[in-house]
Amino acid sequence: MSALNLRIAAVIAAVAQGGVAELAYDNHRIDLGESISQTVVHGRLTGGGADDLVVFTHDERERQMAVYAYDGGTWSRVHLADVPSDLIFVDMMNLGGRDRLLAIRREGVDWIDPETWTLRPWLAAASMYKVAPPDVRELDIALDLNGDGLDDIALPGFDGYTVWTQRSDGSLTEPVELAAPPTTRTGFRSSAYRAREIYRFDFDGDGRGDLAFWNQLQHELLPDGGGRLRRTAERAAAGETPARPRLGTRGGELGVGGRSNRGRR
Repeated sequence: MSALNLRIAAVIAAVAQGGVAELAYDNHRIDLGESISQTVVHGRLTGGGADDLVVFTHDERERQMAVYAYDGGTWSRVHLADVPSDLIFVDMMNLGGRDRLLAIRREGVDWIDPETWTLRPWLAAASMYKVAPPDVRELDIALDLNGDGLDDIALPGFDGYTVWTQRSDGSLTEPVELAAPPTTRTGFRSSAYRAREIYRFDFDGDGRGDLAFWNQLQHELLPDGGGRLRRTAERAAAGETPARPRLGTRGGELGVGGRSNRGRR
């Protein structure tokens, strides 16, 4: 049997003399039955006062999704269903102040409606993932890319990332293509692709986070433009150089775009 053990912390009364709060832990055990593997994501989907647990399991015959809700005393299963055969990955996103369970499929990103637990079409874009694995895994596509505290979407594809940034009202901007192709490893009659990691830091010192991708011995940078990501065409129309600046090391020095930072303070 495979079971998931949960430890939930609850603060009890502070120690009278030291004034230091102590934590007490309650153990909750959820029996998932027999399975080969489990993937767990959490979010407030059913309207309760605590995050729900969404557990994806698989065995040799099928993949299933189970949702568990906490009523303040115990956990109970509120939904159980088979996973669609074309669902590849899942992730949890906060959109407009509400958690949304995302389903990554071959041709884009859908979301799972917690009222009916059915897939709702959402974002259409080709990803680099085409075939569903035997299990259901979590793929971290919901990221805060522009430092505004809101989840954005970065979907990896064969040419780079397709990015949607979230507005304050919960809507998304038009997609932007970030040219950061995946790394490739080839073998006998096979090829493996891996999306490049996204790094956020303030490259140009303007107080806004820029994006960088590691490319061999250097970082390729995509500067943030006015709090939003801009297409290469938009930067060119504004009279800016459309090529990405690169940050790398040469002989122990740190250089940007071919310029050395030696001796700079």
